[in-house]
Amino acid sequence: MPKLKLTKSNIDKLEITGARVIYWDTDLLRFGMRVEATGQKYFLIQFRLRGAVRKMSIGTYGVMTVDQARGIARQKLAEVESGIDPMARKTVLELPTVAEILDGYIDKHCSQHVKPRTKQGYQGIRRRHFAKFLKLPADQVTKQDLTDYHLARKGTPREANGAIILWRSAWKWGQGYFTGLDELQDPSRFIRLYQRGKRERRFSGEEIGRIGLAMRQLVEEKKVSMSASLALLLCMMAGMRSDEVKKLKHKDLHLDARTAFLPDSKTGAKAVPLGDDALELLRAIVPSSDNEFVFHGHVKGRGFQSLQRPWERICKRAGLKDGRIHDLRHTYASQVDETQKKAMADALGHKTLAITDGYRHSSPAEVHHAANVAGGRIAALLNGVRLPE
Repeated sequence: MPKLKLTKSNIDKLEITGARVIYWDTDLLRFGMRVEATGQKYFLIQFRLRGAVRKMSIGTYGVMTVDQARGIARQKLAEVESGIDPMARKTVLELPTVAEILDGYIDKHCSQHVKPRTKQGYQGIRRRHFAKFLKLPADQVTKQDLTDYHLARKGTPREANGAIILWRSAWKWGQGYFTGLDELQDPSRFIRLYQRGKRERRFSGEEIGRIGLAMRQLVEEKKVSMSASLALLLCMMAGMRSDEVKKLKHKDLHLDARTAFLPDSKTGAKAVPLGDDALELLRAIVPSSDNEFVFHGHVKGRGFQSLQRPWERICKRAGLKDGRIHDLRHTYASQVDETQKKAMADALGHKTLAITDGYRHSSPAEVHHAANVAGGRIAALLNGVRLPE
């Protein structure tokens, strides 16, 4: 095994070899660092007790400093010299609780690496799904506990899977943060997530016509606001996600360039190409002096929090029982032929063509042409024009 004086500068210079390597410290006997094939680095000690040679992880490099790890190593090795097994089961008080693991992951990791809405969703899962486990130490939650939890929620497989995925992510993070947790196996590791069928809903031309008629009727009856109706129309005519439309501000519109620039979308900053019909819709909207959002209700300075209620009213009037707002994006993507699929991928902001295939790198002209074709077909269908499918 290679030897190395374990200092921050030396550790940072270590090359990733693609295989696990252990480096033993030249200053403290039996104290070392394990470098995984992935590049992750862990402190450890090796000792012989009752005739058996054993290795024990101490903590993760980056979370724990070299000096902190060396101090813990000295303490554990001293226990060995006294005949104490440092790997014996820790007391309940030495291990973090489920609440500490979940809160640490959400507050420390997710605050830096996920979007605020995703973090908010995780907080909701913590509150709704893991309430009965929160006060328990990590080693008191069994695989049977989590398996029973998952099976009891087979009626809502998406939520059940999401909770287990959050648990696994938090546990993995906690193993690199909490001393002792890395010695426990994740009790959810044997749970098989529910398989969910892929949602491939696209509205037919006849259904789009019914949506358009329902919108016009409900706006006239003042049961759906004009602003909400226009927001949903833009989802259809530009293939934008509802969150993107809700956050759209007048300063994001570059109509002369036929583009809406989104500084923060699901896939990061992106430019959305606008076809003729989407441009006409946006040019007809007069900016409000007290609201920076393109689409908004009556609350000063705020955009729509949700478009779900007006959408449900439209679906009910149109006789659609299983329509989602996101299906408008699927429908938009399906309006171009195979020759324009690559341009459509760029128009939607998809990173790969495979994602576009699930819905249905080009020059700017090609991207705008694809957006214009799709938006034009949607606009015609909304007005009751029958087009070949």
